[in-house]
Amino acid sequence: MVVTSKNMTIVKKNNKKAKSTNSVKSVKLVKSTKSTNSKNSKNSKNSKNSKNSKNSIKSKKTVKSTKTFKLTKKDQKSNNYDYSPYIIALHEMVKNYENSYENSRENQSGLSPMSGSEPQWDPSKWNDRPKVKYTHNCYAYVLDQIFSQRQGKPQPGYFANFPPLTYKDYQCIIFYKRLKKDMPSMYLTNFDDRCKKGFYKGFIALDNKSGDQDYHFYRQDSTGYFSHKPGRTEAINYDASGKKIINPATADRKYPNFNYNKPCFFFCLNTDLSKAHSRSSFT
Repeated sequence: MVVTSKNMTIVKKNNKKAKSTNSVKSVKLVKSTKSTNSKNSKNSKNSKNSKNSKNSIKSKKTVKSTKTFKLTKKDQKSNNYDYSPYIIALHEMVKNYENSYENSRENQSGLSPMSGSEPQWDPSKWNDRPKVKYTHNCYAYVLDQIFSQRQGKPQPGYFANFPPLTYKDYQCIIFYKRLKKDMPSMYLTNFDDRCKKGFYKGFIALDNKSGDQDYHFYRQDSTGYFSHKPGRTEAINYDASGKKIINPATADRKYPNFNYNKPCFFFCLNTDLSKAHSRSSFT
C-alpha cells in the first residue's frame, strides 16, 4: 500500500476519535464511581443516624423507666400545693407508711418500745378544768402543751401560718407537711422502733367522709399505752371498743360521730421543740 498524505490525515482523525471516545468512557467511569461512593456514604450516614436515633430512643426509654413514683392526676388535683421532686419522694414515703398500716390489722400484744421521754398519763390536768378541757383538742394533747389563755382549739400548721384546713387538706401528706412546719424536729417512725432520747411517739388517723372530715391524734404515755383527747371531751386511754390502746394503728377507731379508718403514720416528737397555735376565729 502506498502511503499518501490523504491516508495520513485519515489515520490521525481516527486516532483522535479513539482518544476522545476513551476519554469520554473514562469520564463516565469516574462519574459512576463517584456516584456509587456518594450513595454508599449516604447509606452509611443514614444507617448511622438511624442507629443513633434508635439508641437515643432506647436511652430515653431507660430514663423513663428509672422513675419509681409518679403522682396520679387525682393526687395532683386534690389540693393546690406544689410538688417538687422532694415532695414527690416524701409523698411516696408517707404512702408506704399508710399502706403498711392498712395491710397489717393483726392484734399486737407487745407494747411499743419507749425512749424514756414519754409524757405522764395524768388525765386530771386535762379533764378537771373546763377552760382546758374545752379549748384543748387532740393536737394540743399529742404535743402535751397546756395554755390557760388559749381562745380556740389549735390546728396543725397554724403556728407556721398555714391557712385554715379545707376538705381538700384531709390527706396524710398534707398533715405531714403541716406538722413538719410546726415541729421541724419531728420525724416518721414505726410502731416497733424506739424514738431517740427526748422524743416520744404520736400517731395520726383521718376520717375522710364527704362533708364532715376530721383528723385525730394519739400519743404514747410513760405507761407504754397510747391515749388521746377527742376534741372538747376528756382525755382517755381506751379505744372505741373500750379497750386499752396498745397500738392505735390496729385499735378500734370507729366512734359514734367519726370513723378514723384512714391510718397515716407514727411520728416521733419533742414537746420542747414543738409549737401549737390557735386562732379564736377558727375553732
